Amino acid sequence: LYRCCRVTGAEAPYDTLQLKVLYPPEMPERGPSPIVVFWSAADCPAESYTWLAERLVRRGYCVVLSAHVARYGPVTSLMSVPYDVSRLASFDEYKTGPSAAGLRAILDELAKLEDEEAGPLELAIDLDRVALGGHALGGRAAIETVAYALNFPEVRCVFSYGGTLVNTPARPAIEAEGGRVPAFHIGCPPVLLLGGTEDGVLEELHECPSGEAALRRTLEEGLPAEGSGSVGGATLVLLQGGNHLLPCDPPDLSSSNFLVDRDTRGDVRELRDALERALGAFLAAHLPRGGWLAVSAEAWPPNVEPPLQILRHRQPA
Repeated sequence: LYRCCRVTGAEAPYDTLQLKVLYPPEMPERGPSPIVVFWSAADCPAESYTWLAERLVRRGYCVVLSAHVARYGPVTSLMSVPYDVSRLASFDEYKTGPSAAGLRAILDELAKLEDEEAGPLELAIDLDRVALGGHALGGRAAIETVAYALNFPEVRCVFSYGGTLVNTPARPAIEAEGGRVPAFHIGCPPVLLLGGTEDGVLEELHECPSGEAALRRTLEEGLPAEGSGSVGGATLVLLQGGNHLLPCDPPDLSSSNFLVDRDTRGDVRELRDALERALGAFLAAHLPRGGWLAVSAEAWPPNVEPPLQILRHRQPA
C-alpha cells in the first residue's frame, strides 16, 4: 500500500514523503510483524530495492520504502528522507540527527496505519520492534540516526550496505575530510555493515585504498567497542565480487555513482542471494518474529560460505 506523510520542520515543498509499505499476506494470523525501514542511496529510486523488500516480506517482515525530493546543499536529490545539511554546522547539531525527523514521520504514519480500523495493517505490525537500514547515504543516515538521536528505543538493530562514517568534503565542519565521526550513544543497538570488494564509489569518495578500508575504519574507529560510546555488537560482512550498486535492481545508468563504480565479479543473482541471506540472518537474530523464523542472538553471526566473508565480528561490550 502507499501513503504520504509530512516531515515536521521541513520546508514545503520539500516536506513530503511517499511511502511504499509491503507486508505479508497472512497477517495477522502469525502475529504482529516486525518492521524494516529501508532508506535508499542518493538518487536511487526506492523501486530499485523492491526485490529485497519482497524477500524480507516472505521472511515475515513489514518493509517500508520511501521517496523524497530533498534539498541537499545547493542542489536537490532523490532520497528516502530529508537530510538536514544545516546540522553539519557543528558536532552538537549533527548529533541531533540530520534524518531523525524523517524517521519520526515514517514511524508516526505506521502508527496511524496500525490503528486504522479495518485497515490492512490494523493490529498487524509491531511498532516496538523496528530495524532501520539502508544503502550508501541511506545506510549512513540510518547509523547516524540511531547512534546519536536518543528518542528511538523501538529501533532494535541497524544495517547498512556501502555506507560508512568516514567523511567526505561534504562534512568538513564536523570532522576533517578523511576523518571519522564516532558513534557514541550508549546502548546503540547491534550494527551490521555490509559491503562489496568491487565498490568503486567508496574508494572514489573517501580516497581510501579500497571500500573495504573505509568500512573497516567505520567499525573500528566509528563504532567504539567500549567506554562512553559502546554499541550492542557490530559485524562487518564483505561480499566477494559485489560492487556499490549491487542492492539496486536495476541500477540507474544515469547515476553518477554508476560512472565510477566497478563491475561486479561473478553472478549478480548469486551475490544478491548472498546479500539477502546475510541480512535475513541478522534480522532473525536481532528482530525475530515471535517463534516464527526466530533464532537466538547468540547464533549470530552464522557460518557463511563464499561469496560472503565475515571480516570482523565484535560481541556487545
